[in-house]
Amino acid sequence: MVDHQKRAEGSTTGDPFQINGKWVLTGNAIRERELKPGDTSYLSGNLEKLIGTFDQRTRINKRRSFKALAARFTMAMLGGLLLVGPMLLMVYHKDLTTSTATTSVAVIIFAVIMSLYTDATPEVVVGAVAAYAAVLVVFVGTIFQDAI
Repeated sequence: MVDHQKRAEGSTTGDPFQINGKWVLTGNAIRERELKPGDTSYLSGNLEKLIGTFDQRTRINKRRSFKALAARFTMAMLGGLLLVGPMLLMVYHKDLTTSTATTSVAVIIFAVIMSLYTDATPEVVVGAVAAYAAVLVVFVGTIFQDAI
């Protein structure tokens, strides 16, 4: 109730549930319904159906969730390619120089992608790059284990 009272402080009637022009969405609803800011008319029933203010919010949320899905999918595909690509190259060219160069370049590319395209903190980026490098180094170690 305290929150509703704070909202009502700008209203002429002091009623927190009366539509007034204090907020942008309700201001649009007032114009659509041709209500005056001091009017005592109240809306009843399904608010979304009557004024349609939540339609825009729903579309915005869907757009945000699609962008998040696209970002996750892109990062998953890049992560998969950055793991499978170097491993395939090192399997088909079993040379210590090729494996070392491939691992180094792949780790640098991974670090650049993590730093540019994520909002992760520096500590998280360093941890992810270290984990990725460890996976590739273990793979290199298993390839050349028979040679030692």
